[in-house]
Amino acid sequence: MAELPFLAGEEGRGHILALLFFLAVFLIAVWGIWQGALPASEEAVLAQIANEVPRIGRALPLRFDGVPVHDTPPIAPWVMSLMYSRFGVNDFAARFAFVLLSLGAVYVTCLAGRAASRDWEAAAARSTAPDRRVEHKRAHWGTLPTAVGLFSAVVLAASPIFGKFMPHISLGIPFAFFAVLGLLGWLMLPKNRWGFVLWGAALAGSVLSAGAGGFLLVPGALAALAVDRDRRALWRSPGFVIATLAGILIGGIWIVSETARSGSGFFDNVLWAPFAGVVRPPAGAPRVLLDSLTIVWLGNLPWSVPATIAAARVMFFRSKGTREAGAGGVDAALLVFAAVVFIPLSLAGGDTPGAFLPVLPFVSILSAREVARWLRRPGKDLARRLWTLDHVATAVFCLLMLLIVTTPVSVRRTANDPIGDVAKMAARIVPPGSRIGNFGQPYREQCARTLFYGDRALDRPLASAEEVAGALRENPRKIFLSSSRDVETLRSSGAMPFDIRVLFGAGDLVLFGARTADAPETEAR
Repeated sequence: MAELPFLAGEEGRGHILALLFFLAVFLIAVWGIWQGALPASEEAVLAQIANEVPRIGRALPLRFDGVPVHDTPPIAPWVMSLMYSRFGVNDFAARFAFVLLSLGAVYVTCLAGRAASRDWEAAAARSTAPDRRVEHKRAHWGTLPTAVGLFSAVVLAASPIFGKFMPHISLGIPFAFFAVLGLLGWLMLPKNRWGFVLWGAALAGSVLSAGAGGFLLVPGALAALAVDRDRRALWRSPGFVIATLAGILIGGIWIVSETARSGSGFFDNVLWAPFAGVVRPPAGAPRVLLDSLTIVWLGNLPWSVPATIAAARVMFFRSKGTREAGAGGVDAALLVFAAVVFIPLSLAGGDTPGAFLPVLPFVSILSAREVARWLRRPGKDLARRLWTLDHVATAVFCLLMLLIVTTPVSVRRTANDPIGDVAKMAARIVPPGSRIGNFGQPYREQCARTLFYGDRALDRPLASAEEVAGALRENPRKIFLSSSRDVETLRSSGAMPFDIRVLFGAGDLVLFGARTADAPETEAR
């Protein structure tokens, strides 16, 4: 099949194909937003930190429950607070910002894949004398670099890890966006001076997105320069040096000041975790690296397979013939760049695959180039063959989009988290400005959810019946948040002198207080 109906490729209508692909990815990602309330995790904490930005009227310092926080990069809260101003404070607005950042990362990956694959176009120009009329007709959408670029975007969007985090709040999403933006700027150099602007802005944005981990782009770029002979002298370019120093300065001013305000040292501040892990590796560092690599490899199937073959080709088969076939400096640079970013992130203890999202754009381009290499056949037009693959991939995304569009949103809400109802009820029965008691609930994550959905703060958890009894003696009208199982445990404890009354229940979560004459008259459900 050379070309799907109404989908474009080498004949100059590629913008239609690209538009359909990005539209499908956008709608699929937006569909993933509707998954009930924010979980008791980083998502809820970041959403609440963003909610407090407009309240204090300043972008910095960030605050959580009114207290300054010095361990959270500001880009994620800033973009969420911007969405709140447009769509209101709700879970959709909080997650929608990351859908846009994810889509931006996919688009920039498309551009970076095209820029990375200009080496094949240059090699073909040196070996043949193309028909100028045909080349002009195929000047943009019909070229091989553009086909590889679009397929790089397809690989990233179809990555199971990336697809999982696209509709969710994660520090890895903005980091991935700025990482691939920095890669695009680096690939544009030294010919295009806009590359200096993109590189400097991406470096600063990476630090503001992920802390000191954003600085990893600098050693990654320098290491990549050493294996890419076309850019080997770039480190001596004044523009590159100035852009790098500007990015480091902008990000460095923020991270140094936040570290100083936190009062914690280099090894104890989470913002510096990647570099601290390199300076003082954790126990069993080789196993940590292997576990991280396994998580990413398995979570990125099937695209891990061509990326692994490309890595093996670069490391063990770098002969003259393979360089002429496109396994030269760009592939080696992508591999080295990704490795330099990945290793410190894994040593920092990335406990979720989301910590490694910045590496995926590099892997996607490497995988796309390897797949394109497999399609090479003597006497066959590689660009046309690759565009056919782009057509098929886009058709699959469009079919999935159509299935999503025709499915009611209510069907998508499969996760029933009662925290929204509980938080709203707590706001009704707890006086404004007072805090909710806490028996057995995790503080930071659950506090973030009660604040986000009910605008009532949660106390730090009490661990024993004696502590709960003491709090009720001080304030008999105190309302506590707990689980139904913990309440039964509390009732059966001989150390609890009060008769407990459940005021409201939803799922496993309950609001309870002491049964007194003036207790709030709220029926439990």
